[in-house]
Amino acid sequence: MARGFDLTAQINLRGPSNLNAVATDIRRQLTGIQATITLRTPANTQRIVQDIRRQLSGINASVNINLGTNTTRNLGNTNRLLTTLNRTLQNTQAYANNATAAINALSTALNAANTAANNLPRNINAANNASQNLTRNLNQTANQARQCRTEFEEFGRQSALAIRRFAAFSVATGSFYALSNAISASTKEFITFDRELVRIAQVTDTNLASLGKLEKEITTLATKYGIASSSLIQVSTTLAQAGLTARETEKALKALALSAVAPSFDNMNETVEGSIALMRQFGISVNNLESALGSINAVSAKFAVEASDIITA
Repeated sequence: MARGFDLTAQINLRGPSNLNAVATDIRRQLTGIQATITLRTPANTQRIVQDIRRQLSGINASVNINLGTNTTRNLGNTNRLLTTLNRTLQNTQAYANNATAAINALSTALNAANTAANNLPRNINAANNASQNLTRNLNQTANQARQCRTEFEEFGRQSALAIRRFAAFSVATGSFYALSNAISASTKEFITFDRELVRIAQVTDTNLASLGKLEKEITTLATKYGIASSSLIQVSTTLAQAGLTARETEKALKALALSAVAPSFDNMNETVEGSIALMRQFGISVNNLESALGSINAVSAKFAVEASDIITA
C-alpha cells in the first residue's frame, strides 16, 4: 500500500449564475418518475472508505464565504440587540440586589422597633421608680439644708469676726512688711553700689578714698535730677572702662545726667556709648562734652529726630 502524505489545497467554489433556474427545470422534469435503485458495493468498501479518510485527513482547504451587505447589517443589529439585552439583564440583577438589601434593612428596623416597643413598659416603670427616688432624695436634701442653714449662719458670724481680726492684724503687719522690703532693696542697692565703686577703683588704679568726690557727685545728681544711683554708678563704670580718669568720669557724669532729663535722649546707655565715640573720633574733651550733647539735643528738637539716632550716625 502507498504511504500517506499531507496535501494542502485551496478550493474556490463558484456555481453558475442560473443554478436556481436549472435546478427548478430538473425538478419539474423528474416529477412523476418513480424508480427503484439498488446500490451494490464491493466487500472491501468499508476498508476503502477508511483509506480515503486517512488520505484526506491531512488536507487543509480554505473556503471563502461571501456574505451579502444585508446579512452583515442584520448580524450587526442582532449583536447590538443582544448587547443591550445583556446590559438590561445586568441592571435588573443590580436592582433586584438593592431591593433585597432594602427589604433586609426594613426588616431589621421593624425588629428593633418591636423590641423597643416591648421594652417601653419596663422603661416607663424604671423612670417612675427613679422619679420617686428623686422626690424622696429632694425631700431629704431639703431637710438637711434647713438643718445646715443655722450652722452656716453661725459660720458666717464667726468668719466675719475672723476677717475683722485679720484685717486689723494686716494693717499692722503691712507697714512692717513694706519697711522690711524697703530695707532689703536698699541693702541690695548699697551692695551693688559698693561693688561698682570697687570696680571703678580697680579700673582707674586709685583707692576708694579717692573716689569720695565721685560718690558725692552721684548722690547729688541722683537727688537733683531724680536719676537712680544704680544707673549713675553703672555709667561711671562704663566711662572708667573707656579709659577716663576718676576726675574725668565725674565731669562726664554730670553732662550725661543732664542729657538723661532731656526729652530727645531716651536711653542713657546708648548716650554713654555715643559720648565715648564722640570723644574718641572727634577729639572732644570731657569739658566740652556737655556743650556737644546740648548741640545734639538742639538739632534733634529742630528736625524732630531722636538724639540717639544722631549719635549712632
